[in-house]
Amino acid sequence: MDNSVPRNSNAPFPCSCGTCGPGEVCSDQPLVDAMKVGEIQALGKIYDRHASAVYALCVQLTENHAEADRLLEEVFWKLWQRRAHLNCSLDSVLTCLLAFAARDAASRCDEKTLPNIVV
Repeated sequence: MDNSVPRNSNAPFPCSCGTCGPGEVCSDQPLVDAMKVGEIQALGKIYDRHASAVYALCVQLTENHAEADRLLEEVFWKLWQRRAHLNCSLDSVLTCLLAFAARDAASRCDEKTLPNIVV
């Protein structure tokens, strides 16, 4: 029997944030709603939830840990700046963060550095 949560843009995902209990699922929508009214703590929770996945992509894209650190910071800053326009019913927060990282990394590099990135 498959107990996995279906992966689509509206579906919550199995919790790995450390604040939910076993078997509970997380949704970013309440955190997005809190960010929209200026609650910076919500950004911190989203960071805790997604930073490792975003950082892994940043390292893969930049092949440089210092540059990946800068890119990670810029990605979350961009999320905060664009918080009023986020719509988790269309895209998950993680999808937005990964797209920001890919676009920003691609804009920093020439075609020789990132030949396989489609943005």
